[in-house]
Amino acid sequence: MKRLLLALITLLLTACASTPPAPQEIPPRPARDSVQKFALSGRVAIDQGKSANNVRIMWEHNRDSDSLGFASPLGNMLAELQSSPKGARWTSADGELYEARTPERLMTHFTDTPIPLNALSQWVLGRLSVQASEIRRDAQGRLLDALDQGWAVRITGYESEQANALPRTLEIEQPGLRLKLVIEEWFI
Repeated sequence: MKRLLLALITLLLTACASTPPAPQEIPPRPARDSVQKFALSGRVAIDQGKSANNVRIMWEHNRDSDSLGFASPLGNMLAELQSSPKGARWTSADGELYEARTPERLMTHFTDTPIPLNALSQWVLGRLSVQASEIRRDAQGRLLDALDQGWAVRITGYESEQANALPRTLEIEQPGLRLKLVIEEWFI
């Protein structure tokens, strides 16, 4: 028994001492305009001046639907938002259910200001609406910042130097509300 315990401890110490794996290489991405669906996971910091929150987010976006899961920083599920052309549904971890015609109305469970989910699904990809103004891009043509639909949109980091790299960090802001999204993993 002592030998087995000693072997397990040695194995654990050896595993802890090994060098960490090299960071995964980012695969080439499709042209930004061709992406119709995606999934991502990350963290969102919500600053509303008088209050601030941090949540984990898991988001699956399709052409006509969205599914967003919100969790505490420790991973405990807080709520899920489902959206389709038929409407939107917010289900909290304790079983409360809210329905609305648009997901923006339900996002107010986290923020005082409705967040335009359709626009956000474009911004996270580094795209803008045709109404965008004051657009600034980097040398590779990637979005850095702009004003779009009343929101200041800033992409503060991309996942790599590739021209079609996806945003890694972005901020959106409107008076009284600032969101910072850190995307940890993309699925395209």
